[in-house]
Amino acid sequence: MLKAHGFEGKGVDLSEAMLAVAAQGEHSADCELQDATETNYEDGSFELVTTTFALHEKKHETARKIVEEMVRLTAEGGEILIVDYELSEKTSLLSKTMIYLIERFAGGEHYKHFKAYLAKGGLAALLEQTPLHEVQRHYFGQHGIVMVLMKKV
Repeated sequence: MLKAHGFEGKGVDLSEAMLAVAAQGEHSADCELQDATETNYEDGSFELVTTTFALHEKKHETARKIVEEMVRLTAEGGEILIVDYELSEKTSLLSKTMIYLIERFAGGEHYKHFKAYLAKGGLAALLEQTPLHEVQRHYFGQHGIVMVLMKKV
C-alpha cells in the first residue's frame, strides 16, 4: 500500500511464505529474508521504520530486540510507527473476545507469547527506556488495536 502511494522502502521477514506474499501484486514490496532483531542495514538508514502485529507473537526478549533494532535503523529525528494489540479497560468485550479467539486459533507458541505480551505490559513495556517521544496514538477495533507514531529524539 505504501509503495502504491509513492513510498519506497525495504521489508524484512524470516518467513519465506510471507516474503512470497509480499512479492505478489501490482505493487510488490521490496523484502528480504532477514532477522528483524539484527538486520544488515546501517545505523540511521531510514526516516520511517514500521512494524505491524509482529511484537505480540514473539518472546518478550525478542520483541524488545526488534524495537531496539528499529531504533538503531531510524535516523535522528525520524519516526517509528507500530501497530499492535493494546487491551485495557477501554477495550470492548467484543474486541477482547475476538482478539483472544484469533490469537487462540493461531495456537501454540504464538498464543503463549501473546498472553505473555499482555501480562508483561504489552507495547508500553517494550518501549520503556527508548529514545522515543510519542507523537500520535490512534485506536481501532473498539480500543483493542493501537497505532503509535513516535519520533526518535
